Amino acid sequence: MEQVAKREKVEYKIVIETANAYVGAGGKDNVLFVELTGEDGKVTGPIQLNELGGDNFSRGSKDIFVKSAINVGLPVLVKLEVGKVKTKDPWGVRRVKVWFHGRKAVFPVYDWVETELSIPTGKAAPHHKVGNAHVLSVLKREVEHARVRLPWVRRPGPTDPTRSLPRYIDAVAMTEVPLIFRPTEQWTLSFGQNSVPAGVRKAMEFLAMTQSQLNSLESYHMLYKVFEEPGKRSKFLDRWRSDDEYGRQQLNGIAPTSLERCTTIPETSQITDAHVPTNLLGGKSLSEEMKAGKVYMADFTTIIRNVNRNKDKYGNQLYCPDSICLYHVNCSGDLLPVAIQLVPGDPDTIFTPEDSELDWLLAKMYHKVAFGCLHEWYYHFALTHGVMESFAVAVFRDLPRSHPIYKLLRPHLQTVTVINVLARQNLILASSSANKALALEGEDTAREMFKTFDMEDLKIPELLKKRGLHDPKLLPKFYYRDDATKLWEIIEHFVSTIIRHYYPVEEDVVADRFLQDMMDDLATEGIGWEDEKNRKGLPFPLRTVDQLIQLCTSVIFTSSVHHSAVNFPQFDQYKYVPNNPFAMMQPPHKKGEATMERILKSLPGVEQSLIGIAITASLSSYAPDEILLGDYPVKLFVDKEAKAAIKEFRRQLDNYAKDVRKRNSEVQYPYKWLLPGKIASSISI
Repeated sequence: MEQVAKREKVEYKIVIETANAYVGAGGKDNVLFVELTGEDGKVTGPIQLNELGGDNFSRGSKDIFVKSAINVGLPVLVKLEVGKVKTKDPWGVRRVKVWFHGRKAVFPVYDWVETELSIPTGKAAPHHKVGNAHVLSVLKREVEHARVRLPWVRRPGPTDPTRSLPRYIDAVAMTEVPLIFRPTEQWTLSFGQNSVPAGVRKAMEFLAMTQSQLNSLESYHMLYKVFEEPGKRSKFLDRWRSDDEYGRQQLNGIAPTSLERCTTIPETSQITDAHVPTNLLGGKSLSEEMKAGKVYMADFTTIIRNVNRNKDKYGNQLYCPDSICLYHVNCSGDLLPVAIQLVPGDPDTIFTPEDSELDWLLAKMYHKVAFGCLHEWYYHFALTHGVMESFAVAVFRDLPRSHPIYKLLRPHLQTVTVINVLARQNLILASSSANKALALEGEDTAREMFKTFDMEDLKIPELLKKRGLHDPKLLPKFYYRDDATKLWEIIEHFVSTIIRHYYPVEEDVVADRFLQDMMDDLATEGIGWEDEKNRKGLPFPLRTVDQLIQLCTSVIFTSSVHHSAVNFPQFDQYKYVPNNPFAMMQPPHKKGEATMERILKSLPGVEQSLIGIAITASLSSYAPDEILLGDYPVKLFVDKEAKAAIKEFRRQLDNYAKDVRKRNSEVQYPYKWLLPGKIASSISI
């Protein structure tokens, strides 16, 4: 236990930086105390910093105090405490700096003080390298408190809609979310202005004024105008009906990893060589081009077969086919759709560009329904939001703030929890209007797809190889792959530099009890809680430095690069409903049945369309205070080696941005979503 030192008194210069970005961050209405602990565990006792009602600790302030206290040397620990007054306001603290005899100790806080909070000096250290027994005991108590403060949601039963999904924090409203996860004031205001309900109201008011009707494909353009600047019609929409645009959106659109190389036609499909004319394949047969590695597919014939189809809020059935689309890379390197089957087992629902223009157009629309629903509920929600929230809960539950992996991962995980709480309320909930705007039921889709999830799927270079998408010679113009692969390398180098500084040998990973406890929590309670045999591919327990590097690279890449790729292009992809509907109002057609009248009756109506557009407009918006990849305004690392690694990380990102801009200047439709200046550091929307 701490003992108040019996030593001479000395002067300490204490600097307290109060946060500015958070609602109610100031502590000026409280009486605040600080207590310093020395290397030998001796403490100064509480030092009162202010009087009630003073001018100290306003938002964004830096307050300097010179206080006389018992000499404990240069402190290794500070405790901040809110005094016992009638009403306590949470106090958002950035940093504490303490000077003693010309030497300085820095204590990164970046947290809320609700009653009291103990913070060790900013030097990061794994569990087994914390040399001070008193500090280690404080860190253990910090983790014990965090585990109480951040409980996992209860384990769902066999009929619970959240079964077979990554588990998350036990909170159903933002007011229940711990303060450490609360968004900034600017984010809160921006989200309120750009929320889905606000967007729907805005659009409906616009339509009420114009009294417009959907009586042609062109008329759908009016629906999204209220969400963007007048006259800003995306130029790719002028050619949305073309096959090369359809292929471009599959390759570099909203869900690029839904594509895979086709070496054999799946048994669920009846597409054969006879269905695909050789003139679509450069004079070769489908079988020949598959062997040559030039045929790719987006196959949804089995993965959504058992997923519930929604009805809209008026009880009308929504339709989404179990479809497959085959693509071919032509001699110009463009990816073109060459065959679509909408209903497995029904050859009359096989279509190619040789069919009538409207048959082929409607088939492409139906396939895009499956594509869009899977994108939203699986590639976007489950694989980024869902999986990363489990990581966030485990990191904040099990690692003390001085731990190097906490410092490395916190900036990329801090915001996902609060946006997921809002999503579970307003988007993925089965009864929500947003969920009912899509043909596939949200939680059911995510649950069905998550059955086959493996942590290896987050390693983007390995995933691209697994799906046969890695070879630029066979599949050129795949800009997502090119950018994502390079960004993975840059992130991996940064992560490796940080981790190998703190974990130079394998034994350091094995001996770190905090780290191993986090992996145990993640494997048995978070991601792998139902998969007792394989734990969803988590490296549990961690045994090597490389395993830790790959794990942290996957988390940072998924939370930043991949989430940005599958989130921010949404409005572009979905705003013009015929380009990518979320649902159809009639069952799939058969060959020869498509007419313009049928197409218009199949597409969703005004209200259904507007909800989908409002969702994507909201989710595609960057926050005004968005933190971009490579920026670390929360300065958790104080070690010079770690700060040098961050500086080099930024330099590599800046250099790569130049390469991307050069490439984009040379192509007709630039892929801009993975420019470093477009990549959010974490999942905040």
